[in-house]
Amino acid sequence: MKISVIMPVYNSEKYLSDAIDSILEQDFEEFELLLVDDGSKDSSGEICDRYANKNEKVIVIHKKNEGSSSARNVALDIAKGEYIAFCDNDDIYFPHLLSDNYKLAKKNDADLVRYSRKKVISNANGKKRVIIPQFYNGLIERDEFGKYFREIRALDAVWTGLYKKSVIDKYHLRFDENLKFGAEDIYFNLDFLVHCNRVYLHNREYYQWNQRYTHSTSGTFHREHLKTFRVGLEKDEQFVRKACGNGISKKRSCVVWK
Repeated sequence: MKISVIMPVYNSEKYLSDAIDSILEQDFEEFELLLVDDGSKDSSGEICDRYANKNEKVIVIHKKNEGSSSARNVALDIAKGEYIAFCDNDDIYFPHLLSDNYKLAKKNDADLVRYSRKKVISNANGKKRVIIPQFYNGLIERDEFGKYFREIRALDAVWTGLYKKSVIDKYHLRFDENLKFGAEDIYFNLDFLVHCNRVYLHNREYYQWNQRYTHSTSGTFHREHLKTFRVGLEKDEQFVRKACGNGISKKRSCVVWK
């Protein structure tokens, strides 16, 4: 198995089919799609089961509601892929995401391939704003992590990357299930990057992040966010000390607003 795609699922019946279809329609054969129904109260679990009954690539796990970190960890425990990819249950894979980025991963023996995404922000009035990050394109060796620190760190979400499973397994990397208000992606990425030797940044867009403020935990603020930010800074410091031996460049990445 070349790639395991992990999708936590929770109360996403309006968007779930589009997300799943965008993965199953990829021009890539050797992958599995792990759908983890995290105790959904709507028909999301039934939708997952229907896909599993029709497509042998789809594996469904039903569990009690414990959050996306727990759901991802359950999938990591059984994933068989050489690389791991992620998708949220209301987002979209663009065509060729798996095939193009797997080729880059193998060609460059990359521990991580990080690709770009299109962020579509929708407010309650239906208005949308699009943000597309622009960054360096190419292979980055460990001794250059400091030079490209901002680019490597700019894309915090795990669904913009292919992660080598052997690195995850060797260091038993998992998502922090105590985090209930975001930042679990940041923590996982920093823990992973500490053990990376080669990262490929691919500045083409392959993923659509649909941020709906009626459907997203990132659209609200809680005092616990302050705690997660503090720990995030500590992990940043750890990454800089362990992996950015040449220091951090002053070069900045940019963001394109449309």
